[in-house]
Amino acid sequence: MLQPDRLAERLVSNVDTRCQLAKSGCAWVGRRGELLSHLALQCQCVSVTCPNEGCGAELPRRELAVHAQRCPALPLSPVMCPFGCGHACIGGPPLERHMAECLMSPSKLMAAISALAQQNEQLTLENERLARLTSRAESTAESGSDAELGTDTRVRKAMRRRAGPGVCID
Repeated sequence: MLQPDRLAERLVSNVDTRCQLAKSGCAWVGRRGELLSHLALQCQCVSVTCPNEGCGAELPRRELAVHAQRCPALPLSPVMCPFGCGHACIGGPPLERHMAECLMSPSKLMAAISALAQQNEQLTLENERLARLTSRAESTAESGSDAELGTDTRVRKAMRRRAGPGVCID
């Protein structure tokens, strides 16, 4: 019974090697055991077939992205926005343009969240300031000073105005 020599296999798989498509321009250098994975997933010099149905063009992997945008077999059915906004357009450049402008894009959502956090911080500071004014006004009202009672009235009016329509804070 013949069996593979595992020790020899491990030794050979750890030897450094170049991509077998180095003459085509691939600069990858790595372990021989990783060569098949490199060729299958990463090597930009490997010939691949266009995935669009009806095209079948064979070209180097590095040219596939450019080809995919101008492929004559591009589907003419609308493609939904990947950010989930509900916008549908024909793929390729129109979709890329929409994705750059889409309000649901992660970068734009993060910017909006940042702006809301700043507004929240400002409103929190304003609330704390109003709470201090209210507590001062209440303490002066309890002391009974007639001159300071006017301040209490002004603070209450200001709070009523800030509370919004239909809300009265007393």
